[in-house]
Amino acid sequence: KQLAEELNVPAVFSNLHKSTPLWSLYIDLEESFGTIKTARAAYERMLSLKIATPATILNYANLLEENKYYEDSFRAYEKGIALFPWPHVKEIWVHYLHKFVQRYEGDKLDRGRELFEEALADAPADMSKTLYLMY
Repeated sequence: KQLAEELNVPAVFSNLHKSTPLWSLYIDLEESFGTIKTARAAYERMLSLKIATPATILNYANLLEENKYYEDSFRAYEKGIALFPWPHVKEIWVHYLHKFVQRYEGDKLDRGRELFEEALADAPADMSKTLYLMY
C-alpha cells in the first residue's frame, strides 16, 4: 500500500491483491498448469488474506484429497470452519464430517464423535437436522 502511494497508483489498483475473482482465476491456472505445490501455496495465501469463500475451502480440500493428502485436506476444512460463521460453514461441516467418516470408517471413533459434537454445539437449531442425521 505504501509503495502504491509513493508511485501514485490509483486506489483501485492498491486493493487488487484482495480480489477474490482474481485469486480464483490464479488458482484455476495453478491447478491447470502448475504443480500441486504451487496450487497449495496459492490456496494458503488466499486463506491468509481471508478472502476465501466456502466454495474455495471445499475445492482446496478436494484438491488435497485427490492427491492423497488426506490429513492436509482435513486441516483445510478446519481452517474454513474457523473462517466462517453459520450458516456459511454448514456445507464445510457436512463435507468434512462425510469425508472423515468415509476415510476412517470404524477407526477414530472418539475423534469423529468430537467433530460431530463440535459441529452441533455451534449449529443453530434450524440447521442441525442434517448433522444429527449424519451422526
